[in-house]
Amino acid sequence: MARSISISTLGLHNIKRGSSDSIEIKYDLSKADQSGEFVQTKNCYANPTSPHLCLYLALGVYLSLNSESFASTEKLFVRSGTKDNTGSQTYCRQLIELVKRYYQHAMSFLRMDHFSAHGVRKGSATHASSATTLPPAFTSIAARGEWSMGKILDIYFQFAMGGDYYLGRLLTLIDPEDEMFATLPPHWKDETHPTIRKAIEITFGKVFTCHVDSDHNPIGVLSFLLASMVHHSNFLYNEISKHAAHPFLNIPLLNDANLLEELKELVTLEPTDTVKFATGVPPHVSHMKAIKQVLNVSLAIENRLDLFAADLKVAVAEAIDDKVTADGGMNQATMKTAMQGMLADFRTELCNDLRIPTSGRGIQSNEVAPATLGTETRTPTANQFQYQDSKGTMKFWCLPKSFSF
Repeated sequence: MARSISISTLGLHNIKRGSSDSIEIKYDLSKADQSGEFVQTKNCYANPTSPHLCLYLALGVYLSLNSESFASTEKLFVRSGTKDNTGSQTYCRQLIELVKRYYQHAMSFLRMDHFSAHGVRKGSATHASSATTLPPAFTSIAARGEWSMGKILDIYFQFAMGGDYYLGRLLTLIDPEDEMFATLPPHWKDETHPTIRKAIEITFGKVFTCHVDSDHNPIGVLSFLLASMVHHSNFLYNEISKHAAHPFLNIPLLNDANLLEELKELVTLEPTDTVKFATGVPPHVSHMKAIKQVLNVSLAIENRLDLFAADLKVAVAEAIDDKVTADGGMNQATMKTAMQGMLADFRTELCNDLRIPTSGRGIQSNEVAPATLGTETRTPTANQFQYQDSKGTMKFWCLPKSFSF
């Protein structure tokens, strides 16, 4: 939401760590305030869910790739020996080239003959005021964009940081209705770990070594930026794989796999002693998060009740069967169990009578081996399966007349 001319004057002294999870940027002056007396701090946030939109990742990569230029200056976007306005000119030129590269897609959303950096600046204000039904106060939006509202804005709303916190988080483009809106930026479980300082020096080079002892020591900001680079390292590697000569190949951190793996173990999105809570989160986001937690608990209880009902039915049935058996009674379940036991005993006795081996054991020496059965088909005679009883009545055996082996 800044004027493009404000980019040129930015240096390391304009950036510092916020109170918890933000990076604060404060211009030296503005168009309406050349003395800088009433310039307000702008809180900027990371987007851990989308690397394409993550300010911390973009700034970290930029500082790492351009670290050599910081040996003689602390300016972010203006090289030593050049005029201040070259930064804003470069920004505007690259912005237009970016839109031209994706012209077919951009023309669906933009009037290309009207497109400029001023449109992007005003478009971000439109997004901030309409991306949610609970937008930040207009005074916060006006202060963020350095739009003048006279002395009322300068005097009475100068220290209203709550609105700027919310506005800064909206500008990450995370959905304000999503519980992820309250996500903390990638940061360290222990910022004093020696590996982190080593990685900062390797990754940012002269940005760190040439300014660590200055009054604008950037180590706090660089710590945040490095954490986002580690968090999004897979995205960076993926971009490298698409282009053989991608500039990301020049990021020292990505060329030290062992160091990167060690750093991944130290990164977290959970609250720590140094990043304790998320700022700029309106009440409805907390409510959404709490509602989702209640929903998950309710669904878990419902599943457990379904399982409990089935388990209870089985347990009661088993308890009844045990009680009936103990009292010597009989019901369907106990009768079925008894009959299954009788059937098993009957099969065992039958096998013994027919000399059929059971359980895979062989025929013992005192047993009679069954006769070898022939394989030829034998057709019965007419009266083979008939006999006369004591009264002379003809009766049949239990086999059908046409039966044959």
